[in-house]
Amino acid sequence: MPALQCSAVKCMYNKENLCSKGDIQVKGDHAVTENETWCSSFVEKTGMSNAHICGCGCSSVQVGCSAHDCTYNRQEVCQADHVQIDGSQACICEETCCGTFRCE
Repeated sequence: MPALQCSAVKCMYNKENLCSKGDIQVKGDHAVTENETWCSSFVEKTGMSNAHICGCGCSSVQVGCSAHDCTYNRQEVCQADHVQIDGSQACICEETCCGTFRCE
């Protein structure tokens, strides 16, 4: 599993720039740049929406990926050593992106 860093601090799963969800899904079927990808697991943190999320963030998580032209995508699973999800101001999943994406 890749090491994961996440700057989407408005996501209910973000715990100190790590992910408490345990797995994420990166979308971008036809992406050729990182800005055409997004973390579809993103859920905006609002009021009580994260009250049921407990525990700490994980530094390594399973990363599913539908960005078919990414050099790290192997059968829709990310094989990069490190994944960076960007989106410090994101309020919806489409405002995030996979900073690790590299087009083949």
